[in-house]
Amino acid sequence: MKFILLLALLAMPALHGQAETKATTANTTTAAAVTVTTENPLDGPFLGFGAEWDSYAYNHYKINSEDYATIRKRLSWMKMPIARTLILARWCYQGGDHYDFESPEMLMLYRQLDLCEELGIQVVLTEWGLNQTWMEVPGVTTVTDPKYAEVIGTYLSHLLNVKKYTCIRQFIFMNEPEWMANNKTLGLTNEQARDTWHQGLKNVIKELDARGLRDRLIVAGPDQSGNHYDWLKYIAQTAPKDVGAYDIHLYANQSRQYPTVREAADSGLIRDYLSDVWHQARHDDPDKKKPLILAEAGFALQAPEFDKSERFSAGNNGLSRDWRYGLYMTQYAIQAVEAGTWSVLAWMLDDSSHTNFTWGMWENKENGSTLKPWFYTWSLLSRSFPANSTFSLLNGLPAGVEGIAAKLPSKNALRPGWSLVLVNTYDTPIPVRVTLPADAAPAMLRYLYAEKDAKVDANGFPLPVEQLAVGPGSTVSVNLPARSVTFLVPAAPAETR
Repeated sequence: MKFILLLALLAMPALHGQAETKATTANTTTAAAVTVTTENPLDGPFLGFGAEWDSYAYNHYKINSEDYATIRKRLSWMKMPIARTLILARWCYQGGDHYDFESPEMLMLYRQLDLCEELGIQVVLTEWGLNQTWMEVPGVTTVTDPKYAEVIGTYLSHLLNVKKYTCIRQFIFMNEPEWMANNKTLGLTNEQARDTWHQGLKNVIKELDARGLRDRLIVAGPDQSGNHYDWLKYIAQTAPKDVGAYDIHLYANQSRQYPTVREAADSGLIRDYLSDVWHQARHDDPDKKKPLILAEAGFALQAPEFDKSERFSAGNNGLSRDWRYGLYMTQYAIQAVEAGTWSVLAWMLDDSSHTNFTWGMWENKENGSTLKPWFYTWSLLSRSFPANSTFSLLNGLPAGVEGIAAKLPSKNALRPGWSLVLVNTYDTPIPVRVTLPADAAPAMLRYLYAEKDAKVDANGFPLPVEQLAVGPGSTVSVNLPARSVTFLVPAAPAETR
């Protein structure tokens, strides 16, 4: 999709004193009546729509101050509240009790964390793991080695006590530990690998306790991926005190339940699957103070609508440059919230995070760091539904339409009020009439994302197609174009971070 660049806001005349505001030429006689319910699908505070953001390949791509200025501008516009971030023990540990906290990798990590600190982005720091290749730690061969936990404790102490980062709120011990590279080498069964990881986790917890850091970090786990979340069930049943948050990964349709990505998205797969997972977590561990986090979110692309070269792999997402991915990921976000997810972290922010990856919202530096289409919808989700938003389900959505609404926190950079997002998954337009809550903002912006209709400014940031004047309990008639995403967002006099 080619975005249309606009250099000025397209504002439509305000419609004061009318009970019904027409956002488009919707046929109100056949439009479905949609209302906002009082049913909040979350059992705790929303932490935000964020993304994986790693500096692993930033030195490889020679990311500099100019690049960081661009990143800062984009994150500031997104108002991104949360990021999951990679760290490797070998970045600072050289073996033999020698540490280098000024290594090129650590210096780049500090740059990243400095920006998170400045912009108020909560960081879920993740020790990626241990193997004998790119994650090798000098003198450490197994995840159960107390030395491994000691190194982790040392760098966490440095980050929290010496560098004084307050943005690091959560810590994950090992990325997707069921796929540890050395499991195959060691010939471990799934249960043995799980127990190995758990022992390593207990070592880390002991280290955090000894350093007085346990109360300053939420330890999240098990960070499992795949199709079974048996490790989450195990930890919730046998050792719930070892984690302060439950997190998993879900690449929808990874096991090819549906022949196409579109069918996977439209089926409600994400909502149904996550509902089961979180219900299991709360059943086994009823502590509702523990966040439920989707730490990696995306779609697997083994499907006939893609050429073989475009299909899914750990580094390649053949759909990330296609406008449809913005549609699908919005469906993903809606369904994840409907299932009770406290935070959804898209994989991933940019293609420079890892060498030759194509999962990001913008290209790597070699390709000009150009924004991809799905930046439009994910950036608006992040911006329009900030942390501590109170979600509500929608009643009366017609077939083919998915949506969610949220009351924004009073201390919000946007004008307090309500944000709504609606997705038309059908190939034909669908009219709706949305009755807004009594405390909706007096002015709202409508954004539209479709294959040939996604207005952006000179920076590539979304522009609204119109501004609407609304009153308490107003009804807004909206025509949802075929295969499109519509946002209704409170307008603000000045939208700065």
